[in-house]
Amino acid sequence: MLIALPVSKADYKLALQLVEHVSRIGGIRPHKWLLVFTHNIPDKERKAIEARAAQGGDIAETVVLEPMDESGWPKSCNALFFETARVVEKAGAYGEPCWYFFEPDNTPVVPQWADLFQREYTQARKPYLGVIHDTWYSSPSTGKRFTKGRHMVGTGIYPPKLLSACRLMRHVKMTPWAFDVFLQWEVVPQTHHTELIQHNWQTAKYRRQGASIVCSPNTPRTGDLYSQPLREGIAVVHGCKDGSLIKVLSEPEQPTKSNKK
Repeated sequence: MLIALPVSKADYKLALQLVEHVSRIGGIRPHKWLLVFTHNIPDKERKAIEARAAQGGDIAETVVLEPMDESGWPKSCNALFFETARVVEKAGAYGEPCWYFFEPDNTPVVPQWADLFQREYTQARKPYLGVIHDTWYSSPSTGKRFTKGRHMVGTGIYPPKLLSACRLMRHVKMTPWAFDVFLQWEVVPQTHHTELIQHNWQTAKYRRQGASIVCSPNTPRTGDLYSQPLREGIAVVHGCKDGSLIKVLSEPEQPTKSNKK
């Protein structure tokens, strides 16, 4: 599997923490890194990420993109996703059967996480693997939230020739919608839903609470919809915005106090 790490100016510090964490828990070999940097990443920071990533896995290629829209979500995310898919397809996925759009707010929680994804993708025999989630909208008149449709959360696994396989991809950089929502009608019917990813979108302040690891919403608008305690059996948590989960996982677990007097 090709693990494509997209790094923008907004999250290069989090990306460095991520590759350090991945190396610390065992790396990704025999899988490969594809490091995709936006134009505005300082050379010093880019080289630091490359060096730490190389400690945990072989780098198929490092790509520095031409200047692109980095004005914020969703335009910049859509452009980065499109350009990453273009690089993968042009290179024939570097000989890998699939690629993981591994955004920097992902946190692996077990050493064999990449192997688990590769195995499930192979067994599922579908072109996409990820979390299928309700698509939420807000009414412009009332502000009330409602659902319409379902989408595969963007940080998932894709076929090597995504631009050829998905007709809507050619319009991704022009849509005002987030790319995963925009692609939902074409992608979801061909997606294998996985329980290996816990989708805790826009969360922060991870901490141990008894035997559990819990978190808090990173922004008021997400509320408690996504800030759930970590489940058993997961391989990656998606959505930690402050690196706190990496810190929790790097610290030794404290023994539970005995109730005996």
